[in-house]
Parts: sequence; C-alpha cells; structure tokens
Amino acid sequence: MGTLAEQLKHIFKSADADGTGTINKEELSTVMKMLSGGSADIFSDDELAKLFDHIDQDNSGQIKYEEFVDYVAATSDTPGNAAASVPGSALSDEEIAKLAMSRGLAVSQGKKGPPPKQIDPSLCKKISPEEKERMLEVFKKYDKDGSGFIDLVELRHMAGDLGAEISLEEATEAMQQLDKAGNWKCDFDEFVVWWTSNPGLGGYKAIVLEFMKVKLKASQMANKAKRALAKAGREPVNTDEVAIKGSWDLSPGMAGSIPMMSASLSLRKAESGDVPEPRITVQLAAVSEEAAGEASKILDEAIVVFNEAQLMPCTASVSQNGQKVVVTLVANEDMAEELKGEEMQMAISCAENVLKKQEMKISSETDFDAFVRAPHKKLCEQVGGMKLDVDMILGHGSLISALASIEAPKQMQAMALLFGGVEVDVSGGFHRGQAKSVAKRLESDGARDFRDMVKAMNKSPEEIRAFMLEAWVHNDNGDKADAVRLITAVRDLGDKLTGVETITIEGIPGCTMEGVVTLENVNPFPLGAYMMETMCAQSGQSNNNSQPARPQKKISQEERERLMEVFKKHDKDGSGAIDLQELQQMCEELGGKISAEESQEAMKQLDKDKSGTCNFEEFVGFWTSKSGLGGYNSAALQFIKLKMATGGALGKARKYLLASRKGITEECDIPVDGSFEFTPGMVACETKMAVTASVKQVEVSDDIQATATMRLKAKSADEAARVMTVMETFVKDFCPEDFPVRPSFQQEGEIIIVTGSAPKEMLESGFSDEELTAVMLSAVNALKNLELKGVSGTSFDDLLASPGTALSEVIKGVKATGQMLISKSNLKLAGVSLPKKRPGPLIKAMLRLFAGTRIKVLAGYRPNIVTKMIEILEMPEEIAQYFSLEGFRSKVVRNIFRENEELHMFVDTAKDVISGLQELESITYDVVLGVPSEDKKTKVTATLGFESFAPFGLAGYLLEDLAAEAEDANNEG
Repeated sequence: MGTLAEQLKHIFKSADADGTGTINKEELSTVMKMLSGGSADIFSDDELAKLFDHIDQDNSGQIKYEEFVDYVAATSDTPGNAAASVPGSALSDEEIAKLAMSRGLAVSQGKKGPPPKQIDPSLCKKISPEEKERMLEVFKKYDKDGSGFIDLVELRHMAGDLGAEISLEEATEAMQQLDKAGNWKCDFDEFVVWWTSNPGLGGYKAIVLEFMKVKLKASQMANKAKRALAKAGREPVNTDEVAIKGSWDLSPGMAGSIPMMSASLSLRKAESGDVPEPRITVQLAAVSEEAAGEASKILDEAIVVFNEAQLMPCTASVSQNGQKVVVTLVANEDMAEELKGEEMQMAISCAENVLKKQEMKISSETDFDAFVRAPHKKLCEQVGGMKLDVDMILGHGSLISALASIEAPKQMQAMALLFGGVEVDVSGGFHRGQAKSVAKRLESDGARDFRDMVKAMNKSPEEIRAFMLEAWVHNDNGDKADAVRLITAVRDLGDKLTGVETITIEGIPGCTMEGVVTLENVNPFPLGAYMMETMCAQSGQSNNNSQPARPQKKISQEERERLMEVFKKHDKDGSGAIDLQELQQMCEELGGKISAEESQEAMKQLDKDKSGTCNFEEFVGFWTSKSGLGGYNSAALQFIKLKMATGGALGKARKYLLASRKGITEECDIPVDGSFEFTPGMVACETKMAVTASVKQVEVSDDIQATATMRLKAKSADEAARVMTVMETFVKDFCPEDFPVRPSFQQEGEIIIVTGSAPKEMLESGFSDEELTAVMLSAVNALKNLELKGVSGTSFDDLLASPGTALSEVIKGVKATGQMLISKSNLKLAGVSLPKKRPGPLIKAMLRLFAGTRIKVLAGYRPNIVTKMIEILEMPEEIAQYFSLEGFRSKVVRNIFRENEELHMFVDTAKDVISGLQELESITYDVVLGVPSEDKKTKVTATLGFESFAPFGLAGYLLEDLAAEAEDANNEG
C-alpha cells in the first residue's frame, strides 16, 4: 500500500487530472470524499468554498501539494502558527495520522489500512491463460507509470480513451468498486476480478465500469482482427494453407456496431470420441439453482409432447447440472442412416481433410430484451447494427485433391491452385430513421420470395402477438391440449432462464469433429413469455392466485437494505408505496416500456392487499417469490425482476455506449471507400510505381468543350526538343489540316506538353440527346469528390530484368485504393432532374437508407504454378511461352505487326520518340458538360498522375526487332 505520505501524494495526484501540480475546487471535493472514506456530501458548496480559501494560503486560486499536506497535518485551523510552520510533507506517518485524525479524516498509516474486501470466486467466470495474457496487455496499456496499479488519473484516461469523458465523481465511484484492498488503486488481480465477474455480481454497479467492460471487449475483438490482418499482410502464407478471413459490419451511420448479443461457431476435435449417435446438446443458464430445477420440470412436460408429436427427427431429453439446464436432442434411426449415406460421408470426409480451422461469429446490437422493452415499436425500427466475422484455414493440397475427387470444373481447379488466401473487411452504414420507409416499399415492390418476412418486419411485437392470438382463437384444428402445454411452457420459462449458453453438435458418423456454438447474452425467454401470454390467458392458463405470495427463499439483511434502496428510488413521492405511474416509470428506467394495460395487470399481481398500490412488503414478496408461484406471471414483472437481478447496469451502459457513438447523419454526404490488394502469398505490396486519378467539377457558363493534356518528361531539355520535332513532323505528315483532333506541342525545359481539343460541333452533337445528357450530369453532380490510386510492386525495369521468366513470378502484386464522396443534396436532385425513367420509390428509399461503405480486400496468389495450371486446363505445353515478356514479344507483338502491315511505317518513328523519353507525368482531361440550350453547365476535370512511371524502356524492348522486319517488308513491297 505504501507509506501514508505516499498515499496522500497519490490521492492528490489522482485528483490533479490535468497534471498541473495543483487542484481546483471541484477536485478538492473529490479529495475530501477520499479522505472521508467515500462519504457523499461531507461539505456543502458554501463550506467547500470556505475550506478552499482556507487551504489556499497564497491566494493563487489553486491548491498546491504542500498546502494540501499542511492542512491535513496542521494542529490548528490558523495558518502560519508554529505547528503549521513545519511542512506537513516533512512529518512522519505517525505524526500525520495523529494530526489528521483530530480532524476526523479517514487516513491511516500505510501498513494498517482497512482489511481487503473478499470476493466470492463463484461470482467470477473462469478464463484461459491466453485470455489472462490479453487482459495483462490491456492493464499495462493503461498503467501509464508502470507502477503495477491503475490509479484514479489513469482510470479517467482509460474511460476517455474508450470514448467516455467521465467526471471525478464518476471516476471515484468506479474506483471504490474496483478497489478491493482499500488503497484507492486497482491492481491486476482486482482488474481480473472485475473483468471476469458475472453481470450484477461483485458490487460492480457503476455505469462507467459496465461501459468500459463492453467497450474493452469490443476493442479487444477489433484489435485481434487487426493483428491478424497485419500478420497476413506481412508474412507469406504457409505453402500448404489457404487463409480465408472476413469481417462484415453494418451499423447506423457507419459508426461501427456495438455487440449486445452474439453467437460464435467453431469446429474442433471432439473431446469425447465415444458418442454413440448424432446429437445436439443445448446448455441453458437459469436465474438460480432452484429456478433451474423448475425450468427442468417445465421442459420435461413439454418434451413429452414434443417426442409424441415427432415434431423433429430426434428424441429430446432434459437434465439439470446445478444452475444449468441441459437439453439433449438425439437423432432417430432414419436421420442417423441419412447421415451415413455415401454423399454425406464424402462431404464429411472432404470437410475434415480440407478444414484446418473454422471460426465464425455473428453479433447484433439489438438483443431480445429490446423487443420486450418496447413491444409497441416496429421490428424494422428496432434493428441496429450487425457484424459477421469469419476465420478459416484450408489445407491447400487437400482442397485441390477434394476438387479433383468430386470432378469439379477444370477452371475451378486451376483457380484453386492459384488461390493463396483472402481477407475481406467491409463496413456499411444505414440511416435507422429510413428503415421503416424502405420496409414499406419492400412490402409492396420487393421480391415475392421474402415479402412475408418484410411484412413481419413492418409489425411490432405487440401487433404480432395480437395476430398470433387471433389466429389461435380461430384455429379449429381439433384438440389444442398439446399446443396449450407447449405455449404455457414457453411462457413459464420467461423468468427462470437467463439465456442460451452453448449448443454442441457431435457424434456425426465418420466425423471426428464437433461443432460448438457459444452464445453471449442471448436470452429469448422473456420475449417468448411476452408473445405467449395472451394465448395462455385465452386458454385459461393465467395464474390469478390472489393469495399473498410467501417468500420461498431467505434474504440477508444486506439484500433487504438493497431492496429498500431500490424501492425508495422508485417511490418518487415518498409515500411508502409505488403507485401505477411510478411502476411505469420504474420499468422505463430499467430500460423497458409498457402499455397502460400491461402496467395495470402488473399492479394487480403486485397489490396483494387490494390498496391500489404496492408497499415495501409486497415488493419483497414479489422479489423473493418462487418462480412461477404467487401469481407473478406478468411479462412486465418478469422483465423488472430480471433487470433488477443484473442491476439494470447493462441496459444503462448500453444506452451510454450507443449515445457516445458518432456516425454519419442523414444530412451528411455519403462516403464510399475501398481498397484491393492482390499479392503473392498475401505479403504487403511495395510501391515501385503508382497511378493516381481524381475527378473534380465546378459549375460554369462556358460553351461545351473538351481538352486533353499530357505531360511527358524527356531525358534532357535537348532530347525534349528533338522528340517534339519528331512528333510535330509526324502530325504534319499523317494528320491533315481538317483532322478533328489535331494535337499541338509545347516545351518547358525537359517537359513536353501535348494538347488536343475536340471541335465544339462534335461535342454538341454528342449532347443532343437531352435525356442521356441529363443522366450524365446527374451522375457528375452527385459525385462530389473522387480519388483513386493504383500501386504496383513491380516496375517496368523489373520486367526487363527477367524477360524469360514467367510474369506470375516476376510481378510482385498490385494495390488499388479509392475514396468517393457522394453529395446527398445533389443525389436528391438527380432523381428529379431525369426527364424519363426516374428511379422508382423503392430505389429512392434505398438511397435514403444508404449511409456509406468501406471495403478492404487483401488477396493472395501462388506465383510458381504456371506449368501446373496448363496441365490441369489441358492446354498445349508451348502455351507457357506466352506467360513471359520474351514470349509475349515473339508470339504476340510480332504477330500483330505481321497481320497489320500498315503499322510497319510507324515503327521507326515510335522508336525514335521512345528513345528520348524518361517518364509519363500526367494526363488531364477537361470537359464542359451541358445541354446546348441551357446556360448553366458543369466543368469536369479528370486527372491521372503518375509516380515513377517509365514504360518507354519496355516499349523499346517490345519494338526492338521490329524495325528490321518493317524495313524488309517495305523493300518487298
């Protein structure tokens, strides 16, 4: 813990958030709370102001550390007396403690601090050594001074870094809950306890802590993906492995989805090799061990109906393991035989041989609780962000063999041979406020196949429940007894189970693997209870027992006091009872929303003495009642109990987290960004040469015109002059005066500028079609900015250095990136400006929904496979000659010239020009677009910029032997 002097210094430093060495009035308030053991409001604002002036001896408006210690250790309130003249920082621990105690300040000597608070290990989840290592990385990141502790300053920095600027008061509350040793610091063990604690347990109730845990876990997942991407981008893939990784994130405003529930699928070697038959095992978590027993009984009764009705080709059973409920589905004989079929066994064998790793995760920021919280809200309005992550490794040799064994098309086998892996990262954005409009359009104009699904998305849980009830009432298909038993079971499970934890698929014939689905915060049971409640009531299954519920479990005095705090919080008027309005507010504050009818039903069940309100003892009776008994079957009450059991903090943290997220609003322009990288072995692409492209536009009143300008860099100014003379002569000899586009030339030192303009009449005739012109102008005006860049990992000199080598081995990859900004206002105008065939209502709705996208693709190929590909494709062996630069020149270029004798006359001129040029610098194209009859027009400037782009040596190589052939051909002519 350190000496007392060190404690005081640490407390002062913790409050000094800006690191100035002084504290202000707000920070003094936090310091005094720390010194008083965390007691709230120990000073009024007036008292705090007077105390601040008293401690600030030099009237600087800030309190220095020395002034702070002098106050704590002084024996008198009078500054400047004999005792105070001794600097407090120079006193011993014992002296400081003695003097401070006289003021009632809760400071203690370093080695005699308060006993550490103990945490029940059962409140925490077990973690693997790998996860503990990752947690240590996170801890060290925020332990800025390397002390082995996270102090108050570092905790505030940690929250700010994660996106939540918190006050000193919020940080103090969070630290009080993190710090189990009472030293106002959090060590790594305390950090692990917090990280692994089950929701609502361990005393971690601060919203800030819930926020940070959710954000850190999301950040950890993102960092893991980034590390994998970076690794894939730097290291060649294993020669016998193909990596396939991907991430698809769709979120409101493209701000990034915040997962509230998720499901992860992984394939692994079966832990037990003696599973006799195919089976699926589902593990469910319950509120308590007692609730698990009750849920097991309910499921037992439902499973009897399930098995008798043969609803699926399997037999179900249920068992209990402590606080867990395990449901097992065992395939029947017919299903087991189908799995042993020849085609199925071939597929299983191929999958086992090819798949070395298979992990997939899908997450959603809309959990099932969201639909219970707001049952009146349409599903399409509640759907938030979603994310899909895929991580696979395939055995390359096994993949090729598998494709050959199933006689896949030769082209597919050749592409698989070339394939070296791929990583795709896609982010997309939508505007949540437009979802309802799009759903309506899809319902009327969408594809017939999914129209029913869209109709459901246009309804609220409340409306769907009403529809189900109506269908239930009018269903005349005989005896409903079995169906009643099933829907009653679904309803009664609502307040007993807290979620689905794992689903395991094992025992597949001929397969040594098992599939495991791990689910997080997936709890459909309260929603199921809500949906079934009205049908159960109509079937006479409501439990309206008016007898007072007797507590079936004992609660400690501490828990009773906590319940009293909750009760007082929601008893807004302090009447000692919660009325109907306060009950509604209570549900809303816990994150839900209930109708007037639902709140009346809930109050009817709470109010055992028929007073019209719920007093504290009735509240305790509700809280401690045995699940399913006492008449508490209202979905609203089940929701409240579940939320109270988890402290309601996760719902608040969710709102806090979503509120802190910033994204693209509906008024913003639409960004579209992308990159594509294709390299041997998925290594990073080195930039040997590059091409950039940009498009800009501006409104003008000029006449329609078009001009192209090219800038060429010669080897010297003299060479520039010589080359320009050659080109001018060529134009004079071969381009007549009336040639439509006759280029002109200009020299600037070693730069040659070639310019060509199209005649006005040619352009006006091209824009005579007003509809086509309107389409072009709409597209151009909607495009606010466009920038593209292409990079090559191979220069032209690299190609020339190995003319006899296959190009697939010489070329070291390419990369293309692009950024585009679409004007939202001009996009709206574009639909109006089209004279015919305007976009339909559905297209317009989809455009309003779209917020932007970012796409990143990294793909790899295997360079040394030309011969093998030719063999697989059954091509002639001599075709391999075409795959080298030398072969291309001899087999392709020369054939072109031999078949087109008129080209021979240009060979000498081309070689003469090429010999004097060094690089191509840029090409610019300016065009003014518009309808001739209108005054306003748009000038578009498209520019290609070149970096280290020197193709002239390569061109000279390709034309090297053609001059002699051309001369011979001319002589023969």
